[in-house]
Amino acid sequence: MADLGPFAELLDRLEIEFKRPELLLEALTHRSWLNENEPEEHVGQNERLEFLGDTVIDTVVTDFLFDQFPHEPEGVLTEMRSKLVRMETLAIIGRELGLNNLLRRSRGEAMVTEGRSVDRLMANTFEALIGAIYKDQGIGQARLLLDHLLIRRFRELLTSERLRDYKNEFQEATQGAYGITPRFRTISETGPDHKNKKQFVVEVYAAKICERGQGASKKAAQVDACRTAFLKHFGGSHGTQ
Repeated sequence: MADLGPFAELLDRLEIEFKRPELLLEALTHRSWLNENEPEEHVGQNERLEFLGDTVIDTVVTDFLFDQFPHEPEGVLTEMRSKLVRMETLAIIGRELGLNNLLRRSRGEAMVTEGRSVDRLMANTFEALIGAIYKDQGIGQARLLLDHLLIRRFRELLTSERLRDYKNEFQEATQGAYGITPRFRTISETGPDHKNKKQFVVEVYAAKICERGQGASKKAAQVDACRTAFLKHFGGSHGTQ
């Protein structure tokens, strides 16, 4: 049986007792670890669980948004989901759970402690953890955990964000302050076209203002960039520069 002693604090926090401990161990095993250690029976690296967890998270979040916003069209729901499950958000949760210290990885991987690569690593590990919980405990437990860790903290944020048209507000602010209309430039376009996995990075600029945003569509990325620019340069109101 897998030794889960090092993960006792995590299990207490999650309030979960694994029926198949090897699933948790696998969720916290990076493929690089296997290059430096003897393979364990029934324990592999976590990429398969990551794949599963990604789907579980998308399903739970989609179900929440579908029920929470019954009058919003598909495009708006897609943008909301993109904000909820973005890599940076999942990485924050992974760090809060201490996954950065619990993930079994090679010495070289462990030396990388900051930057976008670590964000991706933490997000992937959190997805693998959710995949393991789903396989061991079922969708009900995975849903409860995601509601506590992911959805609940953003419930109010999602409600307030959808009520504001940051693109229009930023345009009005720049026209009033500089007499010009913001322009957009697509910086990057990554990911597959299917299942809304594509990610766009867009830059908005006006006068000396230049900010970036990202989203599941160019429109969503433009809105995200305008939100950042508006709040940063105009303090969230038209009358402040």
